Amino acid sequence: MAKDKNDKMSLPMDWAIKPNKVRLVNEDGSTEIMYKDDAIDRAKSQNKNLVQVAFNPSLFPGSICKIMDYAKFKYEEKKRQKEQQKKMRAAKADLKEVKFTIRCDDGDKNRNIAHIREFLEEGDIVKVTIVLAKREAGKVDFAKVMMKSILSNFEGFAKLEGTPSFEGRQLSCTLKKI
Repeated sequence: MAKDKNDKMSLPMDWAIKPNKVRLVNEDGSTEIMYKDDAIDRAKSQNKNLVQVAFNPSLFPGSICKIMDYAKFKYEEKKRQKEQQKKMRAAKADLKEVKFTIRCDDGDKNRNIAHIREFLEEGDIVKVTIVLAKREAGKVDFAKVMMKSILSNFEGFAKLEGTPSFEGRQLSCTLKKI
């Protein structure tokens, strides 16, 4: 079976292995040098494939091969790559900030809640902030009630990292998708 040009993980296997002699790595880690035909026969008797895992021209013979189930190997590789990509996306999450005031009406509040949900679905971390003007500094309790009502929209969808806290005249907390 020849290499597939569209498949980057494709390795030479069975008759696509060029050298006539190969270094076969057994399951126990031992190696032996044998003819490619004999190695392929051994692999076929186990219902597996002879796969060239490395080529080192400084060794004799240069082809280093293993007997394995190639379809299972490709499946595991794809699964591992998807997991790596998922971890990279999670590590690359941006921090978005959405600000509210205690004077904002329900329409603005609902629009900002929709933005927060959108950001969370994209995998971003969202900082929710309620800003108090100088004359509103005494309405801390009202800001806490408003924050609870905003956070209630995300129960079961996002988790709160830490507790809402005041920094100057701003009440803020951070949300991350579950």
